[in-house]
Amino acid sequence: MPRMPTYFLVVFAGWLNRQQQAAIDYLKTESEILKLQVKGRRLRLRDEDRQRLAEEGRALGRRLLAEVASIVTPETILAWHRRLVARKWTFQRRTLVRPAVADEVRALILIAGSLFRRRPANVLSNYRSTSISGTTIASEITKDLLGSSSIRRRRSA
Repeated sequence: MPRMPTYFLVVFAGWLNRQQQAAIDYLKTESEILKLQVKGRRLRLRDEDRQRLAEEGRALGRRLLAEVASIVTPETILAWHRRLVARKWTFQRRTLVRPAVADEVRALILIAGSLFRRRPANVLSNYRSTSISGTTIASEITKDLLGSSSIRRRRSA
């Protein structure tokens, strides 16, 4: 003879299971009725609805979804879940590009280049708020002399 607390626990678990099964059966019937009312018309689901269905559907699995799902197919729900997971783990990639030379610095380079043709780097090294390499100075002056990038490509080709 089982002990009394264990017996009540088993009876309570059975009762709870019957209650949950009754709720599931009710929701299935309600879903079927709604589906019959919508028959022939396409449902317009929002992204939030798809997300909720995908999260809940993934927990059920394909086999149980085939029995329960009535709005869309189990494959569709699981595809929504795959997209949801992919979107969660897709990050925008940062490109490692050197920032462009500021307009004020570029103007300063061009002024120094026009005034001091031989050594604009010496003049700019005294300008304490920027540290500009000789290569940057040379490339900015060359860009200014040759014009836009399309002209530079044609001349170098």
